[in-house]
Amino acid sequence: MELRLLKAHDVDGWKAYHAICRHVLFELRGQENYDPTHPDEHREGHFPLLFSLDGTPVGTVRLDLDDAQAGVGIVRLVAVLPEYQRRGVGSAMMQRLQSFAATKGAQRLDVHAARNAVPFYEKLGWHVIDPSPDSPLMTKPIG
Repeated sequence: MELRLLKAHDVDGWKAYHAICRHVLFELRGQENYDPTHPDEHREGHFPLLFSLDGTPVGTVRLDLDDAQAGVGIVRLVAVLPEYQRRGVGSAMMQRLQSFAATKGAQRLDVHAARNAVPFYEKLGWHVIDPSPDSPLMTKPIG
């Protein structure tokens, strides 16, 4: 099993990235308002990442680095296709994300997690710092 982290930069990469985000984060949650042209996808300091397993796109995440909070990376749009969930793909994705974030100067990662994803993040060493009922804020130091 070879999980690769790729920047969504070419046409095929963007198509796969948006298809996974749309399906996992919107369609499976009964939402229809996914916007693949959202400007945050192309903002400086934002890194839309695609993960492929043996050449097949299986997951996404976007790392946002904010100048206002030096050393802090915001994790967004974490999605793993349902048929690859509970097989270690998400954990491997987060490990690779941490390594990538460290190369960009991040010393800490924050995520507003879906309520049902909190146990996943806790298993990986993340801690809740704001237990908002809709999307708890979690954090993890890098290193």
